[in-house]
Amino acid sequence: MSQTCSHCSSPFSVTTEEVKFYDKVSPVCGDTKIAIPQPTLCVDCRLQRRLAWRNERHFIKRTCDLCSKRIVSIHPKDAPYPVYCNTCWWSDQWNPLEFGKTYDQSRPFLEQWKELSDSVPRIAMMNDDGISSENCAYCQDFVYGKNCYICIGTWRMEDSLYCNQCDHTRAMMDCDASLLQCELCYECIDCQKLYNCSFLQTSENCRDCHYGYDLKGCKDCIRCSSLRNQQFCIENQELPEEEYCRRKDEMQLQTYSGRKKAGEDFDGWFLQQPRKCRNLQNCEECHGDNLFNCKDLTGFMISNGEYSRNVIRSDKPRFSHGIYNSGDPELCLECWTVDESYNTCFSQWTNRCRYAFYCDSCDGSQYLFGCISVRHGKYCILNREYSEEEYEELLPKIITSMRSTSSDESDPGPGPGPEWGSFPPPSLS
Repeated sequence: MSQTCSHCSSPFSVTTEEVKFYDKVSPVCGDTKIAIPQPTLCVDCRLQRRLAWRNERHFIKRTCDLCSKRIVSIHPKDAPYPVYCNTCWWSDQWNPLEFGKTYDQSRPFLEQWKELSDSVPRIAMMNDDGISSENCAYCQDFVYGKNCYICIGTWRMEDSLYCNQCDHTRAMMDCDASLLQCELCYECIDCQKLYNCSFLQTSENCRDCHYGYDLKGCKDCIRCSSLRNQQFCIENQELPEEEYCRRKDEMQLQTYSGRKKAGEDFDGWFLQQPRKCRNLQNCEECHGDNLFNCKDLTGFMISNGEYSRNVIRSDKPRFSHGIYNSGDPELCLECWTVDESYNTCFSQWTNRCRYAFYCDSCDGSQYLFGCISVRHGKYCILNREYSEEEYEELLPKIITSMRSTSSDESDPGPGPGPEWGSFPPPSLS
């Protein structure tokens, strides 16, 4: 089905498969399914709308609004809501449900959601430092780590710094999207299963390799491209071990000047080498780039995913559409960082949740709608807890109102569109 984007006027298509998916993730109240409408924005505008909310690397010094301890946060000092350090935010010293609001049918839902958002405390940095991570206070969108500094969008990482999306790794520096058992790596991009390597791109199962592209199963190779299971090579020329060691010593890769010259030499040589069109490893019916162990998936920088569309930077996504930087999401739609969540839509920082819609910074909860910072909650709307019967009676009324209400047409970000069925507009961020 062909449509025109309501923001950029570009044509885009909605497939029969997508229509079925929207139906599958639509909320159910009693015996009634409340349909999520087809998108009015193209894929790119939907992505821009989600990312307009995301702060990965702008850190601010401030104090915790509960214990007054000096902290580093992603939230500015003039944020309307309180900001708590990790220890305080996860503690029992405050209750998110105390900020709950009663839904007013005479006002737009997102207007009320914004008022709630401006009052509920937020965690200073979205990580689990001091809980499941140790010595990782300066990492954002980070869990299950140890001794890491400024590592972003990553989980299960140790002894590393200045990295981005390097899951299941240790002893890494200045690497991006180098995953799955990488160790002792520097300046490696889009790789997996490396040991003691530097300046590699799109490579895997390599050891002691430096300055390379598309290397697989190689050892002791320098300035090489597209090699398979080779050893003692320089610029794709195999050498006797003694000759290789002599030339490597001459390069003085342990020095800054030696590395700088090696990089310049590699750049000149590499420009003449062929490249493969995309990097897909052990994939079936997939479209995109840097996909590993995936099936029937469209996206970029994904490991172990299946049956998903328009996913970027994710580990184990299943049956999900429009997801950014999330681990283990299933049946999720138009979200970012909804780790280990199920049937969650139009939400952010909402982890280990089920059946959550329009939520932010929630954890371990289910049946939430328009909630902020709720932990272990159930049947909540605007941070107010209801019985199951009350929840299922009120939710259809809210969604009916949202269907007839459009987001702000003056919003500078992608929009406008109906409140129901799309990620909240950037004006509310």
